[in-house]
Amino acid sequence: MYRQNDQTSAMYTGIALVIGVIMIAGLVFFAIAAFTALVLTVLSLIAWNRPLNLGFITLEPPVAHAIVYSGLAGAVLTPPGALFFAYLFDFTIDPEAWPYLLIGGYTGGFLTLVSIANDYARDNEPARHDPPAPPPKAITPPPQAPRTPTRPFDFADWNDDELR
Repeated sequence: MYRQNDQTSAMYTGIALVIGVIMIAGLVFFAIAAFTALVLTVLSLIAWNRPLNLGFITLEPPVAHAIVYSGLAGAVLTPPGALFFAYLFDFTIDPEAWPYLLIGGYTGGFLTLVSIANDYARDNEPARHDPPAPPPKAITPPPQAPRTPTRPFDFADWNDDELR
């Protein structure tokens, strides 16, 4: 068998290394996100009925409900989506992949909620780092020419024509 040792094989090796690093980074991100979703789900279940104080952070029941419900929505919507794409592109899903799909769906729903909450907080939070705006300048009317004194108003008299 002939082995070619040129720049093409080096390029393919480099591409394979880059793809491998991207895949490992994705797996690490997924593991961290899944662990964070698990921890916040447990804390949300503890804070389901009354607020939970964690130092300077308070987890309120409505937020706890949103965390759990968004994760469950992701876990419920992922299997039908996977089945749809399996049918659309004509491939089979390995039965061992279903737990990963459910965990990934729960984590994806959780991350979607976090993304929406961050966008909402960023859009509705006042800018803290901007310098205060200077007060508006007082609007002064333009100077007017001095008025000439006029005769005060009186009602007409019968002999008004004689006064002129």
